[in-house]
Amino acid sequence: MNSFIIFFRFNFIVFTTEKNNIPSFADGKKYRFFEEKTDISHIFEWFLNDKNTENAVVICSNLHNIIKECLSKFKLIKAAGGIVQNTENKYLLILRNERWDLPKGKAEQGETLSQTALREVEEETGVGNLTDDGLICKTYHIYYMFEEWILKQTSWYNMHTIGNTTTKTTPQTEEGIELAEWVEKDEVMSRLDNSYAMLSYLSKVWNNQNK
Repeated sequence: MNSFIIFFRFNFIVFTTEKNNIPSFADGKKYRFFEEKTDISHIFEWFLNDKNTENAVVICSNLHNIIKECLSKFKLIKAAGGIVQNTENKYLLILRNERWDLPKGKAEQGETLSQTALREVEEETGVGNLTDDGLICKTYHIYYMFEEWILKQTSWYNMHTIGNTTTKTTPQTEEGIELAEWVEKDEVMSRLDNSYAMLSYLSKVWNNQNK
């Protein structure tokens, strides 16, 4: 691993060993450089400020130690979700709190992350008969809830269903989901690219794996 990315709303912070290891996801985006000697607590204080609109790149010599330090500063929650393809080669998106999103949720005790992903997709969309076709990637994003900062690690899976576009979806409204619908692949890319930064990143990783 040459880099580690954490997302917060529409921004990202990249920890990397060298400037030439900055992920292609950051191409064309504005970011501020920080050297390793900068206190990581100060970096996060700046990054998580509501007034901040910039991304960050932190150059560090030991990525493993930095990841450990990042994980120690937040309450870690594990979650899982998926990108579901149907028999018509269309993909399942949800509209949650007025933004396009993908179904996901927290892992329950005793579950594997694959089991979490399959359960959460069915609960949030009503789409069943799902298969896990392998891990896409893991993402990390920060949010504030109940007076503490949470770092959520989400494992994302490729999935298939035997359903098609006529298969009824049942959005889980109590989770803020207004709509669950099937769309073409290019529409997945377009909608997620204009959603949260983490979803834009995920869509690009997924697209590169499924060309």
